[in-house]
Amino acid sequence: YNVLGAGDAFLAGFLSGYVRGAPHEESARRGNACGALAVSRLLCSPEFATCAELEHFLLHGSRYRALRHDPELDHLHHVTTRRAQPAALRAFLIGARASPQGPTAATATASERLERLETLAVTAISRVAAGRTGFGVVLDAPVAAAAWREAARSGLWMAAAVHRRDSRTLEFPTASLALRLTEWPIDRTVYCRCEYHANDPDAVREVQERRLARLAAVCRAQRREWVLEIAAGAPDPLAGDALAGDALAGDALAGDALERVLSRLYSLDIRPDWWVLGSGPASDRCTRAAALISAKDRHCRGVLVALAAKEAPATLAAVARVPFVRGFIAGGSITTHAAEAYLAGRLSDEAAMTELAEAFAALVDAWERSSN
Repeated sequence: YNVLGAGDAFLAGFLSGYVRGAPHEESARRGNACGALAVSRLLCSPEFATCAELEHFLLHGSRYRALRHDPELDHLHHVTTRRAQPAALRAFLIGARASPQGPTAATATASERLERLETLAVTAISRVAAGRTGFGVVLDAPVAAAAWREAARSGLWMAAAVHRRDSRTLEFPTASLALRLTEWPIDRTVYCRCEYHANDPDAVREVQERRLARLAAVCRAQRREWVLEIAAGAPDPLAGDALAGDALAGDALAGDALERVLSRLYSLDIRPDWWVLGSGPASDRCTRAAALISAKDRHCRGVLVALAAKEAPATLAAVARVPFVRGFIAGGSITTHAAEAYLAGRLSDEAAMTELAEAFAALVDAWERSSN
C-alpha cells in the first residue's frame, strides 16, 4: 500500500528482539511483522507498530490480508499512540448555545449575555481546578467563541458536542462530519449523546448505530478522542435551561438493558475513549456496566458518571469507588439557578461565577471524599 518506512520498521522490530538477546530467527520474525504492518498503511513513521500491536499480531495473527483493515490492530494503534490525558476527569457541561426563553430571546443583548455566561462558567471551573490536572469542560460553543479561548488559556481538558440537540435520533449538524472536525484543534475531544429507548423499532436503532459507527470511523481516521453518553432519553433541557447542556437529563437504562446496549455497540467496533453513563446510574448497574466496558476494552480511559440534579453528591458517594469509574460530568439543574438569575440580570458577573464555582467545588469535594 505504501512502502515508505518498510526498512526502518523492519529494523525496529528486529532490534526489539536482538537487544533482549532473542535468537535471530525470533528477531527476524518481529522485524517482518513490523514491516508488514508498515507497508499495509498509508503513512510512514506515525503508523509504525507499537509494542502492543506487535505482540498482538505475533500472538493472534490477522484474518485480514490488508492489515490496515483489521479493527483490533487499528484500535490498538489508536489507544497506544494517543496523547496523554488525565487519569480521572471532573468536568462541567456548558451547553451554552441555546437561546434563552422569553421576549428578549432574539435580542443582541441576550445573546451577548449568554455568551458571557459561558466564559464565566469556564473561569469558574478554572478557579476550582487551581492549576490541578483532571478538570475540564464540555462546550457547545463554536471553536472561535470566547468560551473556547478562555478554556484553551486555562489549560482545562476540553470536549465539544458534535450532535444536534433538537433531534430524537442521532444527527450531526453538518453533511460532512469529517470536514467539520478537521477545523477543530486536534486535542479537542468529541462529545456525543445518543438516546436508546427500550421500545425503539429496529429501524431507529439501526439509524443510531449507523451514525455512531460513522462518528467512530471519523474520530479514528483523525486520531481524535471521543466521549459517548448513552441515555434512555428525556426532553432536551436546553429548551429552557441556558447552561444545563443537552445531556445529563435522561434516566439510566433499567435492568440489564445498558449492558446489552454496550455489548451491541462493542460488537459494531464502536469503542469510545470515554463512556458517560447517563443520570447517575445505581451502583449495581454502574458496577456491571463498568465491568463490561473494562472487559471489552481494557484500554478505554474509563467511565464518567453524569450528574444533573441536586442529589449529585449522594450519587457520587454510591459510585465513586466502582472500578473503572474515573470521574463525572456535571450539568443540568445543578447550574439552573445561577444561569437563570444571571440571564435575567439578577446576578453580577462575579456573583454568577462564584455560585457556579461553589456548585462545582461541592461535587469535586464529594468525589474526592468518596473515591479515596
